[in-house]
Amino acid sequence: MGVDWRTAKKYADGEVLPVSRSKERDRPKTGPFIEHLQAMLIEDMNKPAKQRRTARAMYDQIVDLGYEGSARTVRHWVQRLKPALYAERKERFVSLEHSQGEAQVDFFESWMYGSFPDAKMKKFYCLVMSFPYSNATVSRALPAQNGECLLSALQSMFEEIGGVPQAIVFDNLSPAVKSIDGYDRQLTDLFSRFKWHYRFEARFCNPASPHEKGNVERKVSYVRRNVLSPPPVVENLDEINDILQRHSEEDMQRIHYRKGVAVKDLWDLDCKALLPLPNQHFEVFRTRVSRVSRVSAIKVNRNDYRIPRAYPGQKVLIKLRWDCLEVFDEDGQLLGKCPRQYIFDAKEVDWKSELEIFKNKPRAVEQAVCLKAFPEALKDFIVSASLSQRPQRIRTLISLFEKGHDLADIKKTVELAQKYGRTDRNSLMILADYRNSDGKSPVDDPYTPDEARKWQPDMNQYALLTAGLMNNGE
Repeated sequence: MGVDWRTAKKYADGEVLPVSRSKERDRPKTGPFIEHLQAMLIEDMNKPAKQRRTARAMYDQIVDLGYEGSARTVRHWVQRLKPALYAERKERFVSLEHSQGEAQVDFFESWMYGSFPDAKMKKFYCLVMSFPYSNATVSRALPAQNGECLLSALQSMFEEIGGVPQAIVFDNLSPAVKSIDGYDRQLTDLFSRFKWHYRFEARFCNPASPHEKGNVERKVSYVRRNVLSPPPVVENLDEINDILQRHSEEDMQRIHYRKGVAVKDLWDLDCKALLPLPNQHFEVFRTRVSRVSRVSAIKVNRNDYRIPRAYPGQKVLIKLRWDCLEVFDEDGQLLGKCPRQYIFDAKEVDWKSELEIFKNKPRAVEQAVCLKAFPEALKDFIVSASLSQRPQRIRTLISLFEKGHDLADIKKTVELAQKYGRTDRNSLMILADYRNSDGKSPVDDPYTPDEARKWQPDMNQYALLTAGLMNNGE
């Protein structure tokens, strides 16, 4: 057979497995165009996904180059070539070991329900600090993402944990980073002074590389799903911070997903590696120079702050803290202190759509999160009814919203109806229309049947009765 005996022995001893070598068949129609398809796929990798060519578009292009095969064959080769080309371009990640006392920080947006009368959904920001070694978390709810809020939140976190992380990984947040030049970062003045005061090392991710702080990215999702979903119904951000703090303490009792011990035990090791807090307190503020307007007010971030002791045209120094403004004259005398105004992004709650969910689920009303922001009078109006009556009452409220009545108006209407003991649908609709009318013109009554509304008594019956009584001498 022309085979060397040594080769035959290797196969006989099982040292080498026989491999069948099949020769790739010739493809006279497709072969010359495979390189064109590869080039198109590589070119499309650098484009947004929605701008990449389909297999049909690639077929049309190579037809112009002389391709005589079918579109189905082109689709087959695109499906065959794409995985290998994309696998070559796919970035490989490295598993990292994190030291004790290191932290990662990230912001995310969330929503909360305001209680009545400001029953709207408002957006706020949450700052999460995670410790990859122990997997512990500390969070803060903030009204904005400016430098004062960021550093004040970090400062309160340092005080809560009793120390300062040795190194903190950040995104390239505008309150911290002015500009990026390769691996170099030009920091803002306030952040730079804050960093040197607390002596921690600030590390910044590469642009568009959130995986470089993957621990806090996962923690952001964890906090959003387990604490802030569904949105809480609160009066202010302090209530949310209380919720976040309780959750962080309870989460310490959890077993670490990989190390098999309680997070609290690992957290104790993290705390031992923290830097001590400085003896002197760092004041987080920025300064700005402005002039007082004709109405003795200053404008900061599109908000007007009235300073009664300042005169029009006066030059003042503004000290911006996260929660207030302090205004000084040129001699350093305090002219006024104002609470800082934040404009929350808010959206109206579609109460009609929210109520429609419960038309056929009357039991679920009692546990509905969205209805926690409902006025107590309206919740009692629904819940106080029996299960058989609740759907009708829910439909009545939906009808009132459909007619254009707002939440406050419906609340007053229901309170007035309960006072008079007329809580049926027709009475509520007529009462709501009457309250919105001028009180002089009659209110349309489409609910009473025409037979009853047009009915007139027959007075002849009364005349006969009166005549009979008179004849009897009464």
